[in-house]
Amino acid sequence: MGRGFRMTGKGLLILIFVPLLIGLFFMMPADFCWSSWHLLAAQETTTGVVVSAKESTGEGRGHGTRSDIVYRYRVNGTEYAGSRVRPGFMDAAYEADGSELARGLKPGDAIPVYYSGKDPSFAFLLKGWPKWSVGFSLVVWGAFAVSLWCPDRKKGERPSPFWRYVFLQAVPFTGLITVAILDPVILVTDFWIPFLIYAGVVLLGAGFWPVRFRRTQSGPPTRWLRPRI
Repeated sequence: MGRGFRMTGKGLLILIFVPLLIGLFFMMPADFCWSSWHLLAAQETTTGVVVSAKESTGEGRGHGTRSDIVYRYRVNGTEYAGSRVRPGFMDAAYEADGSELARGLKPGDAIPVYYSGKDPSFAFLLKGWPKWSVGFSLVVWGAFAVSLWCPDRKKGERPSPFWRYVFLQAVPFTGLITVAILDPVILVTDFWIPFLIYAGVVLLGAGFWPVRFRRTQSGPPTRWLRPRI
């Protein structure tokens, strides 16, 4: 019975974590590419009018929020109605502070609308990439690159090759910071911010490892490196 219970537990772990890993490795980069395609398609801009704007809250523990906004806009004399807030196929997802846009709008407000010149019925309000598609892509693929191209380092040794180690290690940390501090949508005009974060993490890593290496070589041994008597 115990063996069967353990097998059932392993099966549950597989059912939970395998889809999660597949989602992190492939769904987030796919949403980034999908969002980029939408941004390329919707190059035209007009002014719309908000019909309704409300905050929706997800169910369950650790729920997020979402901006549910209905708006109308006119293109070449034809009126259209839209409800898409951002590009990508995960545009209706709940996330932390996802209702920020809706909280700042009320019916009758004017708002910029980005739409496709070939298909004016396709439109959205926020011109940018969901931060999850950027941040988690950097985390999982950065960690994969580190495990693949950064050899194991013994305690007290300087990473080698040093700069490859620093540049690759900075990628997943950049993703974590992106998810933690940036707005739900990284606007096109703000896409330089993740690059700035990456540059800062690289500089910190380049300064940290030499200092850590010198301390290990010249300083007194730490408690866990002292021989036991």
